[in-house]
Amino acid sequence: MSVIVTVPIPDGSGGPAFEQKACTAGMDRDQYVRVIVIRDLEGPRPLDYILRSFRDEATASQMAGRRAPELSPGRLRGLQILPPA
Repeated sequence: MSVIVTVPIPDGSGGPAFEQKACTAGMDRDQYVRVIVIRDLEGPRPLDYILRSFRDEATASQMAGRRAPELSPGRLRGLQILPPA
């Protein structure tokens, strides 16, 4: 099914920055919008999906064969999460 939607992007809140994000993701503007809309319609991602890339990297790296530290709430208490720079 296809739906044509016109989304006005106000000056200063999109434009070149939007195009750059699409380019960085390896997509053109239309593909990028399609991915964003589909992602929103699918809802939150399961934790397994979110951690998949970490698990793949751990498997391919020196961590393979060693147990990764548990990420239990007790261990995370006091952890400070900083916004991206």
